[in-house]
Amino acid sequence: MAGAKRKTVNFDSELQFFCVDPNYRRHRIGAMLIQAFETYLVAQGADTYALHTDTLCTYQYYDNNGYQHVDEYPNHLNPQIMHYTYVKSLS
Repeated sequence: MAGAKRKTVNFDSELQFFCVDPNYRRHRIGAMLIQAFETYLVAQGADTYALHTDTLCTYQYYDNNGYQHVDEYPNHLNPQIMHYTYVKSLS
């Protein structure tokens, strides 16, 4: 898939880095952080936001929590790793 054309994705904002220490997962900390981020974005007038993740992360969270999977592409250094782009509507 080298040289594959990437999709154009429209969004108002972007979540660039997000993680919760493994020792504190499953306590809704991530959900509270996401909610605070989304509340801030709405206050700023944003309608959508995007984030990027990969198969080494818990991308299934986004599949199950209202995000639209809009693009995927292999890591150019390790094609076993897929990168995913998600967009979430805030309205």
